[in-house]
Amino acid sequence: MIKSNVLLTKFLLTLTILFMILSLFFRVSIINTLIIGIVLTAVSYFIGDRLILPRAGNLIASIADLGLAFIVIMIMLNVLVPSPFFPHAGAAASAAVGITLGEIAVHYLFKPKNTADHSRYRYQPKEAGYSTESSEEFPAVKKQGKNDQEDV
Repeated sequence: MIKSNVLLTKFLLTLTILFMILSLFFRVSIINTLIIGIVLTAVSYFIGDRLILPRAGNLIASIADLGLAFIVIMIMLNVLVPSPFFPHAGAAASAAVGITLGEIAVHYLFKPKNTADHSRYRYQPKEAGYSTESSEEFPAVKKQGKNDQEDV
């Protein structure tokens, strides 16, 4: 189930950051920035938010978003802007850091409000069902009192 408000927020955030960094600082065309934004939003939503975030939590999902954004932007820049003099790594790294900071805010913004649903945002290992045994290792010793007599 695709949540349209999350996807729209991610797309607008991604497109805004990509426009500010790629189009203004690195002179990438607006059409190429739009294409990179669409691809990055789709990949980031399905891999980062649908697969990693529910299983690993916000911190791991944000780190994965950083790597994912860097790889996707780097590949898309190499395909769309084939120039040996263009700083692909610098543009991809700065855009990925900006998008990751925005993703942290999006993860907190759309975090479930009730406490029962917070479990999907952090990893909880399944219970292993271990059990223990206990036994007496020494036989019970009968205490002798004053009135007890020993056979001599």
